[in-house]
Amino acid sequence: RLDEVRRENPLAGYNAGWDTRRLWLTAFTEADRRCSIRGYGKTNEDVAEFLRRLSLSELFQKVTLQSTASAQVGGNNVVAFELSCQVRY
Repeated sequence: RLDEVRRENPLAGYNAGWDTRRLWLTAFTEADRRCSIRGYGKTNEDVAEFLRRLSLSELFQKVTLQSTASAQVGGNNVVAFELSCQVRY
């Protein structure tokens, strides 16, 4: 699937060098295959990378960013986010 996406748009793939420690989850709820995920990223780009990776995954579909907002955690400026998706299993 990733090869197909990259043929259509070379910039659509994920960043292989992305450090996953730049994003952390605070909530993951799932009911009837519908998920809600909340968390924080160091930057908007970190949140965008997480969404790209979920969208490219075979386990998730209909990944939609619901909201982002500036926040402070431990004195650091971060980006709070919430997204929704569906799981396939």
